[in-house]
Amino acid sequence: MFSRYLTKFSIYFILIILLFYSNILYANCINFIPYYYTGKSHKIIENKEFCVKNFSEKNIVYKSDEFGARIISNYPNKPKKVYFGDSQLLGLDVNAKEHNFFSDNFSISLHATPNNGPYEVLNLIIERNLSPEEVYITFNFSRDIFRINQNWNPSKYKIFSKKELEEIIVSRFQYNLTLMKKYFLDRKFTFKAPKVSKLRQNFFDKEKLTFINNLNTYFSILKLIKKSDNKFGGYYIYPPFWAFDVKGRKITALDNSVKIDYKIIVCSQVKNLKPLFSKIYVMDLDNKNLLKSNLTKDLRHIKTKDVHFKDIDKFCA
Repeated sequence: MFSRYLTKFSIYFILIILLFYSNILYANCINFIPYYYTGKSHKIIENKEFCVKNFSEKNIVYKSDEFGARIISNYPNKPKKVYFGDSQLLGLDVNAKEHNFFSDNFSISLHATPNNGPYEVLNLIIERNLSPEEVYITFNFSRDIFRINQNWNPSKYKIFSKKELEEIIVSRFQYNLTLMKKYFLDRKFTFKAPKVSKLRQNFFDKEKLTFINNLNTYFSILKLIKKSDNKFGGYYIYPPFWAFDVKGRKITALDNSVKIDYKIIVCSQVKNLKPLFSKIYVMDLDNKNLLKSNLTKDLRHIKTKDVHFKDIDKFCA
């Protein structure tokens, strides 16, 4: 029994040393996106500037506004565009000026966090009360195709409360220590990347019609919350990263079955999207940049530099 306690003590001692070392190594950075669940949506902690190291080969600097959105370009006297989505939109691997939605002509902000699904986006749009033409929505097919189910429960993915974040974001060591505690005490908490084969199988286990019906329901609700006859600014669809096989992080092959189903499901929504959005864009799985690319360090996102959209009419032609 004594040896068992000694082993446990040794493990914790090693972890504390590693945490202390990581605090020195990345003195100006934390290693996780500081977001919390409000009960209706996920948000980045408000009115903060912070650095994150864990998802990229370089330090990524974030600045958040009073609404919990990432600021990409801030020009108060220029037209506003507010994008809504999840971590693929957030740009885990790029600083603000490197983001594909950066603009010198608009004030750009991103309501984007991990685990923020399509229905959380609806709640954020209602909360922000923006004019429709200021609203731009993204759909990350990798995860949103599963989150579009009305049984999706975003509260299961609550990591920190806002109060916890306020206390620990100022101390990298405390932040890392709290993460480690959650890792050991919460069975659902993990740093492991999802298996591509499992995500792909989850997709194939359901009929395409199920996904199409879920999307039909979602867009009918989105139509109801639009405040005027004006269309929303734009809609952007990211492809599933699990359509690709990877070696390390290098994309090696595309599963053609996913490509076919992706196109069928996306193009089934043209009739829903066109009355709602001024512009509709899709990422094509056949994009040559993707087939030469790597996934991000966490193996869950397509690199932002390789995000290239085409008009939905061309995609579905």
